[in-house]
Amino acid sequence: MHASLSKTTRAVNTPALQKLPSTVTERFGVCRDFQHLAVTLCRALNIPARYASGYLGDIGVPPALSPIDFSAWFEAYLEDRWWTFDARHNEPRIGAS
Repeated sequence: MHASLSKTTRAVNTPALQKLPSTVTERFGVCRDFQHLAVTLCRALNIPARYASGYLGDIGVPPALSPIDFSAWFEAYLEDRWWTFDARHNEPRIGAS
């Protein structure tokens, strides 16, 4: 998924009500769109997943073009606990529980 989609850093570049099929066909979106897609894929595989939002730290990820801002990520329930994932970056997040 990460290699197939382009991301933008600001929601002004993508419609506020962008639908999941648009994210896939246009191959473009913001953090919200990436997380919705990841949650949908997990749930299709019978993996419990939930959408989360707030301020996610930027330690250990490529520097953003703009200062840290409100963000979206998702959590999946694996091995008897919730794991935090950020579908924008194809690497683990430091400090996420």
